[in-house]
Amino acid sequence: EDDRPVMEDKGQVVGLKECGNNKILIVDDNKDTIRFTSAFLSSIGFDVSVAYDGAEAIDVFDHAGPALVLMDRRMPRLDGLEAMRRIKGREDGRNTPIVMISASAFEEDYTECIHSGADGFIRKPYLEEELLREISRLTGTRYRYKPKEEVVSHVPVTADRYAEVPEDNRAALVELILRGDQDGILKELENLKDFEDSVVQDIRRLTKSFQYEKLLKLLTTDANQSASG
Repeated sequence: EDDRPVMEDKGQVVGLKECGNNKILIVDDNKDTIRFTSAFLSSIGFDVSVAYDGAEAIDVFDHAGPALVLMDRRMPRLDGLEAMRRIKGREDGRNTPIVMISASAFEEDYTECIHSGADGFIRKPYLEEELLREISRLTGTRYRYKPKEEVVSHVPVTADRYAEVPEDNRAALVELILRGDQDGILKELENLKDFEDSVVQDIRRLTKSFQYEKLLKLLTTDANQSASG
C-alpha cells in the first residue's frame, strides 16, 4: 500500500499547514520559468532561492539549506544531472530530495534521471499541482486549502476566444506576464472592460493563481490555429 503523502482534493492551495523546512531551491536557465515558479511557491509560503545553472546551484545550495531542489535537466556550464551528482555527493546534500525537470518527452530521459539518483521527475510544461504534489511526497509538507465552496466555479474559456482579444491588449498582457507583473496584468484588464467578460474573468483567475505559462499559451495561440483545432 502506498502511504506517501499526497495532495488531497480539498480545493485551492492557499498556504502551508505542516512544513518543517520551507526552503526550496529552483535551478533553471530560463528566467521566465524561475520567475513564474518562484512567485507561485512564494505566494504559498515557501522560502525560495534560485540559481540559473548547475554551477551556481552548488554555490547557492551551500548557504540556502533547502528542503528540496527543483533542478532543470539541461543547462549551460553544468547540466542538471552533474549538478545533482555533486550535491548528492556531499555530506549536507546526500539526503536532500532533488526533482529533475525536463522538456524532453522521451522516456529515456526519465529513466536516466531516476537511475542517476533523482528523487522525482516532472516534464515541462508542468502544472502547479504537480510541483506541490512532489514537494508533499518528498518532504511531508501539508497544505492549507481554500474550501471548495469558496472557490468560484468557472467555465473553461477556449483558445479561440482568447484570439479575439484585441492585438494591442494581447501584446501588452504578454509583456506583463513575461515580467511577472501581476498588478500590471490586473490593471491592463481594466482596458478590456468593454470586451467579453468571461475572457476577462478567466485571465484574472489565471493571473491570481499564478498560472502564467497557461496564460501565455492561450494569449499567443494563433486565431486561425485555434479555429481549425
